[in-house]
Amino acid sequence: MTTITVTEQSPGRGTIIRKIAAKELSDALRNRLFLIAAVTMLGLALIAVLLGAVTVRAQMSDYLNAVDVLKSLGRTDFPAAPSLNPIAVSKNFINYLAMVGALLAMILG
Repeated sequence: MTTITVTEQSPGRGTIIRKIAAKELSDALRNRLFLIAAVTMLGLALIAVLLGAVTVRAQMSDYLNAVDVLKSLGRTDFPAAPSLNPIAVSKNFINYLAMVGALLAMILG
């Protein structure tokens, strides 16, 4: 005769953390203040990226206009092109992202 013993296993640590995280996320998504703050701050962050892109485009346009004026005057020594780092466009976005995280942490408690 064979005896089979059944032992209860406690849920793994990852399972418990996943359940707690899912509960916290569902609670946060039901909180209207959280949703309003999140949407507002993310909207502001996107506006910051757009403003950064417009600023870079304006700087490049100013440079090209200056080169055109110098060419029309017959000059051949042009100023150096502005150093435009693609990451500079998202500089404001990084700042807003940090503010979004801090604000949401305060709202969630």
